[in-house]
This record gives sequence, C-alpha cells and structure tokens, in this order.
Amino acid sequence: MSYSNDEKETTCVYKYISDTWTVYSCVPRHMNKLRKIGGVHYWKEEVPGADGELRLIAGKWKLKSNQLLNKGRLRVNV
Repeated sequence: MSYSNDEKETTCVYKYISDTWTVYSCVPRHMNKLRKIGGVHYWKEEVPGADGELRLIAGKWKLKSNQLLNKGRLRVNV
C-alpha cells in the first residue's frame, strides 16, 4: 500500500527557539532529497514491497536551519 497522489504531502514546521525544522513527507522525490540533506529519519512508515523487503512510504526528519536553508532560501536543488 502506498499513498495516492491526492494524499501525498510534505510539511515543514519551524521552531524558532531551537532554530530547527521538523519535516514530514510521503512524497518519494522529497524523501530522497531529505535523506541526502538530513540523513536518517527519526520516524518512518514502511510497507512490504513486491519482493518482501520493507519499503519506506513516509518519514520525518529533524533538521538544523542551515541544513534546510542556504543563504535564507530553501534548498530545493539537492
């Protein structure tokens, strides 16, 4: 099972005091970029794939501001 296109989303929540972002995504392209930027997720949702291996369908990452922002702009070309 996977999320339908209507259900896919990415949300970013910024915490000013700690200068960190909490990012949730179930969009495959965004999850690949988050893995490159932030490494390991702290929460994940997996389902068995066709080959029996677990497949990541959603995850949450905690990122420092400098991991997500480059000169005040969101990093989108990773």
